[in-house]
Amino acid sequence: MINKHFPLILLSLIPAIFFRLRDINRDIVAQDEATSLLYFILPSLKSYSFYDYFMPNNHIFHSILARLSVQLFGNYEIAFRLPVLLSGILAVGFIYWWAYSISNSKEIAFISSSFLALSPIHIIYSQMARGYSLVILFSIISQLSLYKTLENYKTRWLLKYSPLSRQKTSLF
Repeated sequence: MINKHFPLILLSLIPAIFFRLRDINRDIVAQDEATSLLYFILPSLKSYSFYDYFMPNNHIFHSILARLSVQLFGNYEIAFRLPVLLSGILAVGFIYWWAYSISNSKEIAFISSSFLALSPIHIIYSQMARGYSLVILFSIISQLSLYKTLENYKTRWLLKYSPLSRQKTSLF
């Protein structure tokens, strides 16, 4: 699949990467982003608020990834936005794979991935330190895994789908 699809995937990923990297290191931190940063990303992982899923603005898996990113790269805007940036870019590639699996058409897969790559809402979600782009990515992977399970009746896909769907509903 990689060889014949590579040019179309690359053509989708170039604008996805360009528009998501543009303004990724801006100094302005939005209200929800600031709440996430101050209460869930910067404090210690042992803090009570980190584990409280019922507190507003807490996407636990995102908080863990953003915390690790800040620890690795320092307290910079791009560091705490890196997990959502990467998940936003990965979502474009995975939606190509999902659309191709369903339609068996490179054109439809390319159009689908291009729509996501150029979607203003998805671009914003991929630049804001919130867990929304992770939810989108894991939803696409979850649906792809379910489709592959139903299509091929392969147990290995079912094993991949079950943890992702549980994680998607419980951690986001």
